Amino acid sequence: MKKITLLVFLLASLATNVSFAQSRLIWSSVSAQTNSQITDSRSFASDNAGNTYSVNFTQSALSFYVTYVFYAHDANGLKLWEYVNDSCLTDCNDKYFNIVPVENNGAIFIGEYDDITGTQIRIKRIDGSGTLLWQQYWISPFLSAQPVKSMLDNNGHLVVGFSATVDSIDQEDFAIAKFDTSTGFLDWHFELPDGGIGDPLSEIIASFTIDASNNIYGIGTATNSSVGIYKNYFFKLDDTGNLDYRLESSYSGINSNHQSIQLDNAGNFYTLGFTGSQPVIEKRRASSGNMIWAGEITKDTAVLSNVGFSVIGNSIYSASNFKYFNPDTSFAGGYWDNVHYMLTKLDTSGNFQWQKEYFTDADSLSTQEGYGGAVQFGVCDDKLYVLSSQHLDTLNNILILHSADTIGNTIWYDTASVNTVPGSFDFDDQCEIYLSRTFDNYNLTQKYTTAPLSEVTALSKENIFDIYPNPAHDEFSIQFRDGKIKNGFIQIYNSLGEIIKRQSVSGNNSMMSISDIAPGLYFVQLISEDNGKFTKVLLKN
Repeated sequence: MKKITLLVFLLASLATNVSFAQSRLIWSSVSAQTNSQITDSRSFASDNAGNTYSVNFTQSALSFYVTYVFYAHDANGLKLWEYVNDSCLTDCNDKYFNIVPVENNGAIFIGEYDDITGTQIRIKRIDGSGTLLWQQYWISPFLSAQPVKSMLDNNGHLVVGFSATVDSIDQEDFAIAKFDTSTGFLDWHFELPDGGIGDPLSEIIASFTIDASNNIYGIGTATNSSVGIYKNYFFKLDDTGNLDYRLESSYSGINSNHQSIQLDNAGNFYTLGFTGSQPVIEKRRASSGNMIWAGEITKDTAVLSNVGFSVIGNSIYSASNFKYFNPDTSFAGGYWDNVHYMLTKLDTSGNFQWQKEYFTDADSLSTQEGYGGAVQFGVCDDKLYVLSSQHLDTLNNILILHSADTIGNTIWYDTASVNTVPGSFDFDDQCEIYLSRTFDNYNLTQKYTTAPLSEVTALSKENIFDIYPNPAHDEFSIQFRDGKIKNGFIQIYNSLGEIIKRQSVSGNNSMMSISDIAPGLYFVQLISEDNGKFTKVLLKN
């Protein structure tokens, strides 16, 4: 995979106790519909080769119609295609929020369509060229079917976890369906009724996972607030949709919930949930659902919330947000400070190993109002990754992409993006990070390197041009090695992917003025018909 040469710069922060780290951004691609006034990223996924797919809610500034748009980019940031769904005047009935990539051949997009007759599942399979191969509109035999999570099983079939309403008396039930990805035809579906509770329960699936034998393990909440029932369940189905077991978890109550589920390689599964005021992890035997142990994640007097967790070998890593209430004499009786995050490690026997918090001083000059915290936690190649946002000062917010090792030590962090929402990220098979987020009225799809900076090589083995001086002030020289470039153009873009200057080049030496751009970190990209695209980093003083 091609990568760019990054020069190491550490920009000192003038406003906080945290330094701005060197950006690991490799490329940034901007997407939007013509005349759009809203582009809101709703879902994002990457395949192993680095092809990325995003779902975006958009609204036209002229017609005020809204629609859901899919964007696809390759591993070098080039837009492969876009797919525009039907539009409507109000919030679209046709909504999409699950993406399942099909390796190097497009993706499957899963959503719902709702009107007065009910909600149906909608699935679209789009190939690598942007061609719609098939679409499935499915609701029968239900009054309503709302998808929550989707993934492929080991045979390449699409498994969709959803909530199904069977009749007008009962509320939602846990449900799973499997579809053939070559045609979109339904293989089977299964729904779990309330199970003799007496009062109808609203059963909402939270997540599921699939083992090597294609057994499906699901988790979710079951509530009826009018009679004070707040339960959490887990269940197991075999490859053909037959129920193995459905059991209630050990935690319940008004604030309880299930969030995610993980399998280990020893025949066990783990669930991350919440009960009372604390995150809880349960370990159970996958064959029977029997409890092995349950343990809480705690931190002194802080109020915690779950971000995510992962099982690596004999270790469990959990990411949690925390905040404190500060009493005072105001009418409200106090205020919440801003939210920060921590990582906690347990072994697979439930024993505490360590707990570490990060970037707690980054917002020391900002308003304390309960803002911030981690939004996503991921693991790749035995390294931990967290995406978070924080106030930088009274005016600005900052996005932090953070990598830590398995003993909690920070490997690197990226603070290149200011005043933007965090978005979501995914990995390719080299553990490079792809990030999709909203900035202003645009969708930004970006790639960040996770490699040690000393190992980041040129975009091509043929490093065909140099920049001098670098850092530069008013202008810089572009010098071509071995006379390989005779015609092409140079463009400069910032970390948001916005092209701010563009100039034709020819011959073996060209000058480019940068006196009219602000100081900062920029990308200089050389594009030629014969030699392709090459990128370097430039620091403007």
